Amino acid sequence: MRLTHLVVTLLILGIQADTTQFTPDQADWSTFYSKPIAVGNTDHSPNGVFWLKDSDWATWDGTIYRPNEMDHDSFKRAVCPRTDVIRGIREVFYEHNPFADVHNPTKGEVDEWHRIALNHLRALVGYTGPEHEAKKDHCMFIRALWGQERRFTTKWDDKYPGTFDSAYGPCVGGSNAHCGATFVPDEADQAPYLPPGHAPCGTTGGGSEGCTAAPKSDIPWSIKWSRAACTFIWSEGFWGGHVGPFFHREKFGFSFWDTDPSNNGNNAHFRGKWTGSLAPNLYPKEDAPVPVPSDVPAGCHHLFVKSVAGHGSFIQVAVDGITFTQQSDAGRGINVFDVDPGTLSVLNFGTFDTYGEMDSAGAALASFIDNIPAGHIVMLAVKDASSPRLLGPPPCRMP
Repeated sequence: MRLTHLVVTLLILGIQADTTQFTPDQADWSTFYSKPIAVGNTDHSPNGVFWLKDSDWATWDGTIYRPNEMDHDSFKRAVCPRTDVIRGIREVFYEHNPFADVHNPTKGEVDEWHRIALNHLRALVGYTGPEHEAKKDHCMFIRALWGQERRFTTKWDDKYPGTFDSAYGPCVGGSNAHCGATFVPDEADQAPYLPPGHAPCGTTGGGSEGCTAAPKSDIPWSIKWSRAACTFIWSEGFWGGHVGPFFHREKFGFSFWDTDPSNNGNNAHFRGKWTGSLAPNLYPKEDAPVPVPSDVPAGCHHLFVKSVAGHGSFIQVAVDGITFTQQSDAGRGINVFDVDPGTLSVLNFGTFDTYGEMDSAGAALASFIDNIPAGHIVMLAVKDASSPRLLGPPPCRMP
């Protein structure tokens, strides 16, 4: 299927450009303006990126890339020919000219550019209807910043104690990439971050979070976010747990944090928050190539899930009399693998953010496991680990 560039552009827009600022004033972007220029970029537009040649900017002719009809490598290179370039993104930038001053774009202009660019990414796979339109959300932008402040500073630690390196925090000195994910200060402390008249932010309503240090601090604003999206796509493919919200969640909020302001070449930490409705996935998940974790126990079979229950800060999953417990405060979710007992190949795969949104994630996890046929191997693995790691005792019984 092919669409004219004009029609695609109109569909991508969805709503009229709105440069209202969503990133809070408290977010320190000073080095994100100075570092790109210091290393040789001329400004924050695509043409200002010194290391990308004209041939590096892949154009888009309107072709829809269907991930269930492509292998992983073909799909990732079609959508993201490079990890810092989304196909067609330069043309989209100059169609909208989102930055009045390409040397010093405002936070509101950058926020709006991220909305436009995110909807362009969705258009590449044919997601252009209202149900697939990405929208900015004040609480998501603000909560993303609170998560960054909680993880990288001690600003909130005295007033808000908690379990160290957990989803709530405190975090400094820990290793949990999602530390701070569920942190929300009280209404009085929220007030300076909120627009006038905006209701306080909470943790209800469902959603997810993605964190990566892929964006560098010296990359111009026009493509800084692309490093996050494309790195996830390259590593996980269309059906990856971090990738899904980029294509399917209604509301978003991004935050970027410079962990070493004195270093021009350091990575910038990206935290993306997602909420709102979950648009339908038009491409069958079962076509996703999912690798089996390296520690699949050979010869295991006939596992039957008995129950899934959430209890405050943890999920319990009982499989054939063995109970597994996943602490939500661990800051990681659960991956579930449905494995063929004969071939040990993954037949289906689900990923669930059981930290934070315990009730909704627990219900989704229970529903997923309920649909796994009796006799299949059921494996539970830590979500967001560098490689899948099985939870608890071996989730199988030997013949």
